[in-house]
Parts: sequence; C-alpha cells; structure tokens
Amino acid sequence: MFGKLGDLANLMKQAGAMQARAGAIRDELKAQIVEGSAGGDMVRVEADGSGEIRNVMIDPEVFAEGDRGFIETLIAQAVNDALDKGKALHREKIEEMTGGLSLPGMDKMMDQFFGR
Repeated sequence: MFGKLGDLANLMKQAGAMQARAGAIRDELKAQIVEGSAGGDMVRVEADGSGEIRNVMIDPEVFAEGDRGFIETLIAQAVNDALDKGKALHREKIEEMTGGLSLPGMDKMMDQFFGR
C-alpha cells in the first residue's frame, strides 16, 4: 500500500517539475522572435514565440500601389506566416520538454494556444 503512495508522491513531484519547466518554456518563447513575410518581403511581421505580434514593417512601395485589398492580403499572409513559425517554435520546445514524446491532442492544444 505504501509503495503506491510513494509512486503517487513521485508522480506529483514529476508533475511539479514539468509545470516549472513549462513556465520556463513560456518565458523562453516570449523572448524569441520569429519573422513572417509576404510579397517578397514587401510586408514583414515579427512575432514572439507565444504568438504575440511585435512589429509590422511595410515597404513604402506597397503604398505606392494604392491597392488597399492588396495591402490587406499581404499583411494577413505575413501575420499567418509569422504565427506559423511561432507555432513551430512552440512545438519544438514542447517536444524538447517531453523528450520527443507525441502527446494526443497536441495539435488541438497548439491551435487553441495560438487562437486558430
């Protein structure tokens, strides 16, 4: 009976360590910047690894075109590119934490994390 309590205590200890590591990973991701682009780098978007957009850079040439729809499309594409790269970075960190173990529902969790 006490053996099972020891196993439970060990499991709780491991869960606490995983939670602490997850917090450290969140901090690491927040500090890492990825860049998405569209239109041959006419629009570039920087995001952090947690999915927050940090900066949007638009080549002045894009405005010379004067096509609002074109600009909006490029911005959306660049944002999606940056978020996809951030999502990949996040997935890499999770795989590091789990030792490459693929967890059921990971893709769904990642989509919720990035609001998609």
